[in-house]
Amino acid sequence: MEVKDFRRSAREAVRGKWKLALPLFLLAALLLQKFGVAQLRAALAPHVTLDPQLDVQEISLMPTWVSAVLLALELVLGVAAGWIRIGMYGVSIELLEGRTPTLRTLFPGKRLGAGLLMGVLLTAVNRGTTLLAQLMQRMEGFPGVFLLIIAALAVAGLVVWILIRLDMTYYLLARRPGMRLTAALGESFRRMRGNVSRAIRLTLSLMGWCLLSVVAQNLLPRAAALLPGIARVAAQLVIAVALNAPLQVYILTSFAALYRWVEAAGGDD
Repeated sequence: MEVKDFRRSAREAVRGKWKLALPLFLLAALLLQKFGVAQLRAALAPHVTLDPQLDVQEISLMPTWVSAVLLALELVLGVAAGWIRIGMYGVSIELLEGRTPTLRTLFPGKRLGAGLLMGVLLTAVNRGTTLLAQLMQRMEGFPGVFLLIIAALAVAGLVVWILIRLDMTYYLLARRPGMRLTAALGESFRRMRGNVSRAIRLTLSLMGWCLLSVVAQNLLPRAAALLPGIARVAAQLVIAVALNAPLQVYILTSFAALYRWVEAAGGDD
């Protein structure tokens, strides 16, 4: 099958079912945005700028316990992202099969443990990527930095390739409630052998939608930056969730169609 066939399957699956899928994806997007906890933590942390000559230039006025609670909540919601993503694939699968998705589909109780473990892995990858980027910034001007940049790009390419091979794990966990996480990871890696290029082509064919999704999640919420404190956080959250959810319905259902085909084909081109 060609990538256009997966997109067509997604369009046909969601046609006439937006009233069912959109509320579920809106809730999922709200959870994936961590209810704006990170932005809220920043908004509630006024600071005083001191003499630039001092080593410490900013002092937070937020009580330590409040900052700790918000940080812990942010981490918990970040870990829960793996579970929510399994549920989102479950919704997409039911749409493709002509069934009616429900809240039970979005929050699969049997998949909580596996979803949390996937969230931990995802959080670790995100943290590692952030640390690598910070390290590269600090290495500017050091001898051999060009070679380090090349090495970092090579590592990043390898990580992307591995993530593409493992991304089918969410689909498998949603499709087979009794499957263990380790088995799902292994089967995803095996079945995506020979299909990485097809997944990349599907991503590229959805690039316009993906860019809109990135804008919805990161750029457009900054338009509300002039609003004060909590009002700014609320506006940013509403913009991100309302614009991102419809895009994710189409994108994830397209990938669910791809993975359904890969599963039926046995993982070979």
